[in-house]
Amino acid sequence: MRTLALVLGTALLSAPALAADNELSIELGTFHNGDTDFGVFSDGEYMPSWGLRLGVAPLRNLAVVGGWHRVRRGADLYIDDWTHIGRAAFFADEFTLGVRGDVMIGQALLPYAMVQGLGMVGRVKFDDDPDDKGSPGQFAESAVAVGGLAVAGVELRIPKGNAPFTLAWHIEAGYGLTSALDFERTGDMTPRGFVLRSGVGVRF
Repeated sequence: MRTLALVLGTALLSAPALAADNELSIELGTFHNGDTDFGVFSDGEYMPSWGLRLGVAPLRNLAVVGGWHRVRRGADLYIDDWTHIGRAAFFADEFTLGVRGDVMIGQALLPYAMVQGLGMVGRVKFDDDPDDKGSPGQFAESAVAVGGLAVAGVELRIPKGNAPFTLAWHIEAGYGLTSALDFERTGDMTPRGFVLRSGVGVRF
């Protein structure tokens, strides 16, 4: 029995890490924002985004993952539904950092769960004449919020074999929340709710 345990332990320690490889991916995503103030900038309740994600795997089945996403929304402003008075725009940079745990099924399928802290830098802009960069009727302000997100996902990768890297696609969904983006002149806004992200990239 002792010999069998020694053989198994040696095999586990010498086995290649089949999961939680280092990664670099490009992503598309969306974050729910049902706050009524967000309706000034968008006719929907979601903030579509694009971004990058970087993961480093210090341990087998565990990775530290950080990312950045960019949100851009805008809408024309009207009085009485027909008098155009300008344009409103909303921009946000989402920064995430956390840990992901995963398990490899076969050589290609990798389910995972991830928890990340979230920092959001939001900026709103109002302009009565968007075609005039020097218009005196424009103003902008910024605010910062913090929060977090928790997601579950699945990754599908080309078996790596003995190659130094491979390609993978992932999709994940979960819940995110932030504190209020407190804009001094235009009120506050609190994004929270369903989060969906998907991307492709390299694993090495």
